[in-house]
Amino acid sequence: MNLQKFSNDFPSLVYLVRNNSYLVHSDFTTFLSRLKTYNSFAPTLCQNKYSLSEAGFKYSGTADIVECFCCGLVLQKWTKDDIPFVEHAKWNPNVYLFYFVRSKS
Repeated sequence: MNLQKFSNDFPSLVYLVRNNSYLVHSDFTTFLSRLKTYNSFAPTLCQNKYSLSEAGFKYSGTADIVECFCCGLVLQKWTKDDIPFVEHAKWNPNVYLFYFVRSKS
């Protein structure tokens, strides 16, 4: 997706993510705000807190249960082979977060 092509027609995706009235957890729009929720995340769990935060997840505080700040998707029972972005896209491919992150790469 070429965002430059659409920039005159649509507001920036950063704006959409940060100002979307449908955000489930608007206090967690930044990577750092989500990362801070992993303070009690056990280091023995299968997933990396940085990858989970980057994929839009904040920690629930229980086991390996995480929730997307944007769409509210809750995932758990992670395996070491799971890739947070792939799992997020698999269970909710329409979340704004993916358009924003894909545009940066």
